[in-house]
Amino acid sequence: MQRYPYRFLILCVLLLALSLAGYLVGQHEDSEAETLDWSQLPKAVAGWQGREQPEDPAVAEYLQADAMKSRIYHKEGLTVFFTAIFGTQWRSLHSPAGCFPSQGWLTVDRHATTIEAPPGASHPGPLHAEQLFVKQGNKHLLVTYLYAHPGGTTASWIEQCLKVAKSGMRKGGIVVILEGKCTPDSRDAMDQAQRELLQALYPEVVRVWDAKL
Repeated sequence: MQRYPYRFLILCVLLLALSLAGYLVGQHEDSEAETLDWSQLPKAVAGWQGREQPEDPAVAEYLQADAMKSRIYHKEGLTVFFTAIFGTQWRSLHSPAGCFPSQGWLTVDRHATTIEAPPGASHPGPLHAEQLFVKQGNKHLLVTYLYAHPGGTTASWIEQCLKVAKSGMRKGGIVVILEGKCTPDSRDAMDQAQRELLQALYPEVVRVWDAKL
């Protein structure tokens, strides 16, 4: 257990170094940061129907996100909560793997996974994501999330920080999170639902970078 304080210290030092790197790279770019507009993100897609979720001011203030979109999508009795966060500051690029345990959820399983790149994706290759299966009492959640940077995706928060620093902080980074209630028996069905929805929405979520790749 003693390794965790040291790991946290290493991550803090890494973030300081990455912040400096991102700042130095940014000096060679235009003074204006990238902008992102998710107002046209489709509500009806691949048979799913979405409705807006009100923004939590406390969460928005904590994350310091440049843009944030939260929706609930429904299809054939399944419900998936969708969140996309765009940020040009490190705090916005948070890790769900740390958020859920801090809220009292027990991690039952955590693993990296790949999802076939959807038609219209702005980069080749599969989407690299991570999944959490967590429980709190008798409740279970399946959480699928990925980090997107200009040119690709990763399941690793540290790799995301490195990629964003290399691209320049003004281009920013994105965290996409899908979560759904399920049971151990219905986990596979929720997994397929989240993959389908992510494939349908991903090209629109990252369209801010398309013209530059």
